[in-house]
Amino acid sequence: MMLAVLLIVDVLLIASCAFTPYVTRKTELFGVTLPSAHTNDPELALMRAGYRNQLLASGVALIAASLALGLYLDWKSALAPILWVGLVFAYLIAAFVLYLPKHRQMKRIKQSKNWDTDADAAVIVVDTTPATQDVVSPAWLLLFPLIWALTVLGILVVWPNVPEQVPVHFDVNGVADVYQPKGFGAVAPLLIVQVFLAAVISGTYFLIRASKRQIDAANPDTSRLQSIRFRRVTTGFEIAVGVVVSLAIGAMQIVTLHGAENPWVIMTPIFAMLAIVLGGTYFLMFRVGQGGSRLPEPRGANSRNANVNDDRFWKLGQFYFNPDDPALFVEKRFGVGYTVNLARPTTWVLLGGLLVLIAALIVTTFWLTG
Repeated sequence: MMLAVLLIVDVLLIASCAFTPYVTRKTELFGVTLPSAHTNDPELALMRAGYRNQLLASGVALIAASLALGLYLDWKSALAPILWVGLVFAYLIAAFVLYLPKHRQMKRIKQSKNWDTDADAAVIVVDTTPATQDVVSPAWLLLFPLIWALTVLGILVVWPNVPEQVPVHFDVNGVADVYQPKGFGAVAPLLIVQVFLAAVISGTYFLIRASKRQIDAANPDTSRLQSIRFRRVTTGFEIAVGVVVSLAIGAMQIVTLHGAENPWVIMTPIFAMLAIVLGGTYFLMFRVGQGGSRLPEPRGANSRNANVNDDRFWKLGQFYFNPDDPALFVEKRFGVGYTVNLARPTTWVLLGGLLVLIAALIVTTFWLTG
């Protein structure tokens, strides 16, 4: 069972990395902006295909290594999961290493073709409509306290029949291996995780809502419509993921308190959660695309305008550093989703606060579970 899960995760990871150039905005390739008129140039198509093939070939090694781990190591020990996580990180590092030559090549192509010299045609298109129209209603965030309250209610219902020793940790096969005496410490950790998850999702929602719009100056009408749909889908997706994960946590809590020992009963909420989250992620990537670039929209009137060249603010094409931009969240240059403006002090305060919350969550969990 565990080997099958590993291989599924490997395949999904490989596919998401290998096809990243195809889901990024068409006016951005390997972290470099390019004119709308040249997005389908044969030379650029070969670059996308080359990167895809390199990542797929590297993925074969990842799958082979995962098979070796699954077949020859004892998954009840801590070594095998640690080694597999190491393999995943090694693949992600390899993907970045393979990206860098493509990024440099793209910069050379842009320079040789003089795509960034037409400064007179470069304009910034600004949309002043309220950002609240771009995202789903914040009322959906109320689902999180509702799920938390239902989890507490479920705990109270089953509490009289809870055994004196409650399982609080399970191995990779879903078999309980650590027990806790019946009491507050047996239920508090997962309840705290639900609160933490709700806080992170809510914070991310408002950061996305406050993020600046990115509009293609060459085709502003279509780009604006796609951007609005992307922000709605993205905020709806993150709330849906949070709700699914929170429900899975609540179900796990109640099932374990009820004394379930069957691994399939324990693992079912986790598998259901993974299926929904991964399915939604792939819909966002391959059906929506970065900035809604893969969404079909009636094409507006094209203009002769060009986008302002802001490549200098993107270090290695992926890390945004612009002290003159007040935005904290911006769209990624390579991939789907958002990244942070590393030049803003507030960004580092938020990142530091998140790390403190994570550390506090870990310490509290260990303290409660003794």
